[in-house]
Amino acid sequence: MTVPVQLFCGENEPHRSLMLPIKNRIEISKAEGGIWTSTYHKENGSDWIQVYDLIKGIPEEGLDGWLLIPSMDARVYTVSTLADLLWLHEKYEQKNAGVPDFIKSLDFEKMTDDFDAIHLTKEGQQQTRHSRPVNLWGWDSESTHWFRWCFEKVEYIGKVRGF
Repeated sequence: MTVPVQLFCGENEPHRSLMLPIKNRIEISKAEGGIWTSTYHKENGSDWIQVYDLIKGIPEEGLDGWLLIPSMDARVYTVSTLADLLWLHEKYEQKNAGVPDFIKSLDFEKMTDDFDAIHLTKEGQQQTRHSRPVNLWGWDSESTHWFRWCFEKVEYIGKVRGF
């Protein structure tokens, strides 16, 4: 699968050396480490920018934005449906000693053996935000969590504002 151009917003230019290793968390359905992006759209920035603007409001000066061009050979698992998430959970369930069985989460650390990133589509976000038995609550928009650096090019596009 070819991944479209991605938008990264942050204080520092994204770079391989700044990526921390993926580490599972129990309290939230996201892992630590890696880098987060959202598919870039010239007309509105990205879905992430839209949600961020609604929730927090983008400062008047904007956020620093970079376009990242993913490698053609990046191994990206895409979640577009609940079935996609259930398959992922079946293969990569995180088992935690002392955590009740009703808490279901993904083992992102194990996923890094087979994938470079996990991409959640807009449709996937709608289907998995409150799904059972596993969900991606906290993934508030279409986004990609990159487990390792898989980019051919990084280009600064200046300040990004709400659209």
